[in-house]
Amino acid sequence: MLPHTAGIVDDLTLVKSVHTNAINHDPACTFVMTGSELPGKARIRSWLAYELGSDNDDLSAFVVFTPRFPATGNAQAIYSRMWGSGFLPTWFSGVTFRGSGDPVLCLDSPAGVKAGTSSGETDDFSYNVVAHPVHINDFNATILHLMGIDHERFTTRFQRLDQRLNGVEPQRVVTVILAEGPTGRRSAASSHGGRRSAILPAPGSHPMPAPVTIVWFRHDLRLDDNPALVAAAARGAVVPVFIWAPDEEAPWEPGAASRWWLYQSLERLAAALAKAGAPLVIRRGPSVAALRSLAKEHAATHVVWNRRYEPAVVKRDTAIKQALINAGLVAESHNGGLLFEPVHVRTKEGRPYQVFTPFWRALLALPEPAAPMSAPRRLVQAAAAERPSVPLEVDDLGLLPEIDWASTMAEIWAPGEAGGTKRLSRFLERALAGYGTGRDRPDQDGTSGLSPHLHFGEVSPRRVWHAVREAVGGKPAAKIAGSPEVFLRELGWREFASHLLFHFPHTSDAPLRADYARFPWATDPVGLRAWQRGRTGFPVVDAGMRQLWATGWMHNRVRMIVASFLVKDLRVNWLTGARWFWDTLVDADLAANTLGWQWAAGCGADAAPYFRIFNPRSQGEKFDPDGGYVRRWVPALGTMPAADIHAPAEAEATVLAKAAVQLGRDYPEPIVDHAEARKLALEALKKVSRSPSR
Repeated sequence: MLPHTAGIVDDLTLVKSVHTNAINHDPACTFVMTGSELPGKARIRSWLAYELGSDNDDLSAFVVFTPRFPATGNAQAIYSRMWGSGFLPTWFSGVTFRGSGDPVLCLDSPAGVKAGTSSGETDDFSYNVVAHPVHINDFNATILHLMGIDHERFTTRFQRLDQRLNGVEPQRVVTVILAEGPTGRRSAASSHGGRRSAILPAPGSHPMPAPVTIVWFRHDLRLDDNPALVAAAARGAVVPVFIWAPDEEAPWEPGAASRWWLYQSLERLAAALAKAGAPLVIRRGPSVAALRSLAKEHAATHVVWNRRYEPAVVKRDTAIKQALINAGLVAESHNGGLLFEPVHVRTKEGRPYQVFTPFWRALLALPEPAAPMSAPRRLVQAAAAERPSVPLEVDDLGLLPEIDWASTMAEIWAPGEAGGTKRLSRFLERALAGYGTGRDRPDQDGTSGLSPHLHFGEVSPRRVWHAVREAVGGKPAAKIAGSPEVFLRELGWREFASHLLFHFPHTSDAPLRADYARFPWATDPVGLRAWQRGRTGFPVVDAGMRQLWATGWMHNRVRMIVASFLVKDLRVNWLTGARWFWDTLVDADLAANTLGWQWAAGCGADAAPYFRIFNPRSQGEKFDPDGGYVRRWVPALGTMPAADIHAPAEAEATVLAKAAVQLGRDYPEPIVDHAEARKLALEALKKVSRSPSR
């Protein structure tokens, strides 16, 4: 080992880059050197530290260049335009951005150079970076031309380093970080006018071909604010792929309603990608075999995706990542589905949260989520290096039902990115201001309806978060009050659900509170069937279940009511209800579904107290006071007066006759006596010892 550290220039912002050899996870070498005045153009402040990984000079290099343009204050937009317009040469691998907004231009480098990257609990939550050998003069010639700096005089300063690197095999990785200080001059984009001819490799150089990156789409079916897609597009040519492998998500394979939505969303994603320049490839699993095959067909060097957090998927993705690395590919995963990674929100003791309110306070104490990224302006389609496999279409996946039971769903939903964007805009314009009270009224259009779009990643949570902030004048989230704050809290609940499932993966199939495993659940197939069909004799419950069957969605307030009825009035295991929701909801999200059902059953995190058993009649009267919701979904009660519509079994005979309702024929009698069912549930619940929340 030959450690060496040179001085650090004043006011230098140190860019911390943690590079890991993706094969053996050994730390990479890092070079550090002080900067100096460069002739007449700009002062380069550089901090170059190095530590040789062995006694041999077995080094190769890639370079990261970090420019700042204080005169414009908008370097991200400048470089996005440069890349999108073809201003950068094709072998220049990309533009990525740190949380600070500073651009990082990389030559054949994975987008792992960013603020806050760190390793997590699983391999899939680490950031592995490997670089290919690069002749340093090739890269610097382009960068210096951009800056207007004399190439010959500059490279003299790196002559010794250049001699060490020339022709050496890539056994170690060297990172060179250059940070440009304020100069007041125009940006490179404005100086050169966006002409491709303005930047050419140095004479005699041998530019590398642009790498090909496979973008594995999963629950991120959008182009906007898609970190994996943006990183891939910045690097070079892309191969977008969706792989249908439901068995890899067992025991929670996508349900029927989710498959219907997925079909529509994939059709729209495929159209958007084709328009952008890179058609979507459809494959069947196993996923690792499909990715390896696709990489071979297109001579791909990188595979990127946005992370998911379901237990089976985390396990699968971790294994796939290692398999791809072992195959010589660079595998990167990004956060495209949450505001914050589950590993980044912890208690002061370093434990995961189990109660929402302190979790929400901790989340608000963090820096605001990064601003959403714009969709790439164009995508470069990768040419096939060998004959590709027989192409599949979305139709070939068998996602649609053989019997068309989804006609109503097709009428009210518009799956896809455009539909999600439109629904967000509509919500902000019409319902955000009254969301605090409107969200509890199933008879009104007071919710966002964004849950399926968020689940399938057609709109990102960052886009929604910042859209709400913008709607209230750009205030920090911690200072937003009223209805907008209530809506942001709902995004917080979504984060909390993923936080819990990630840290307590067993909860998808077992209660978080272990003592509830002893709860004496009832076996009631008749009651369960009545609940599923919306024929319990409790109007608000039946309206909710019928809305679910017709539309693939149910108002959140009603979800709590019907869940409480199943697990406490009928004492049917919460997993049975979770399974039914999973198959019938278009927004069936494992984290949210698990949290919701365990909350209702009283066996999960931040759960409802065991003695809280919703009364269907009083809930209906409170949140559907005029009966509009029941009338819509239970038309047999359409002419019942508001005073009796939530308890027709208790209405006077004259009221029923006037409404032309005959109980048992037009509408069922109640299948249980709620007061008696509540008593039995409390007796059973008292037998279960409760563990305090941490």
